[in-house]
Amino acid sequence: MRSHNEKRLPVGRWVRPLAVGMAVGLLVCLVLLAVFAAVMASGLLPSRAATPFALAAATLGSLFGGFAAARVARAHGLLLGAACGLLLFLLITAVGFIAFPEASPTLLPLKAVLTVVAGALGGVWGVNVKRR
Repeated sequence: MRSHNEKRLPVGRWVRPLAVGMAVGLLVCLVLLAVFAAVMASGLLPSRAATPFALAAATLGSLFGGFAAARVARAHGLLLGAACGLLLFLLITAVGFIAFPEASPTLLPLKAVLTVVAGALGGVWGVNVKRR
């Protein structure tokens, strides 16, 4: 058993916060995508609105994922948030290409920038929020 004074391995300090951040980010993204799909299925929005809504869902998922990762780690918010955003981008992109191999990669650079920057901002937000 380790004593409380022992430092964790450097990898261990990053794995748990990133796992929590990824879980929160994916959950937020999936909930938003479900809401957007319901709104579009109701006929209130045209089908061409799907791409902006997907970008918004990925960006907000990264923002809250970075926030959660930084809250768990209590440090390194910018780096953890950006890493969480990058991992979410890679996961969303991989799933997208598996599900839709004919999809056009034209918006990938924009999605990459949005998710990484939003994750980094969420990480900064997460370490700067006061604990109760």
